[in-house]
Amino acid sequence: DPECPRTIGSKKADEIVWRKVCEALERPEVLLAGARRYVDELRCQAESILADKERVQRDLDGITMERQWVITQARRGGITQEDMDYQLGALTLQELNFKKELAECGEIVRLAALEGWEAAAREYLADIQAGLEWHKKAAPQSDEERREMFDEKRQIVKTLVKRVSITKDRDLEVTFQLNIMGLIEPAGDYCTIRTGGTYIRI
Repeated sequence: DPECPRTIGSKKADEIVWRKVCEALERPEVLLAGARRYVDELRCQAESILADKERVQRDLDGITMERQWVITQARRGGITQEDMDYQLGALTLQELNFKKELAECGEIVRLAALEGWEAAAREYLADIQAGLEWHKKAAPQSDEERREMFDEKRQIVKTLVKRVSITKDRDLEVTFQLNIMGLIEPAGDYCTIRTGGTYIRI
């Protein structure tokens, strides 16, 4: 917003973000609905992505053939060593881009085919909710306990929050993330659900 103040006190920011995280966890259906939409979109895209994957694989095979042709031309004296090095370097850059694209296609297809993520997500959010209940009931008795509670809150925020933006009137817009693949496998992709104001879905 043009009228965004661009600054906010860190204590106030912590309180607002934590409040919005608590609101999100009290209404896990909102997070799950956002994740469900994300997975449904990926499933709709999966067929065209599979076609893209096949195209990229053909392009990679073509680069392998072209690389062999360049080497053969250099051996026969058709091109200089410098030309060969230049062409092989260009082919290597293309190959890296195609491999990256292929990996991204593969990840999307895997995520679209993922089963059981919703049950795992519900269990995961329920575990975090249980931790929240403990935070509400347990008052820290020492500085060490206060620090431990702060660190646990920080970990919850880092797990669920992708981005926090300062909006007009020093309000904060919070974008949540849910690591769907990570609930099933050790590493994976995130889907994001943006919220703002007093936990309004956008």
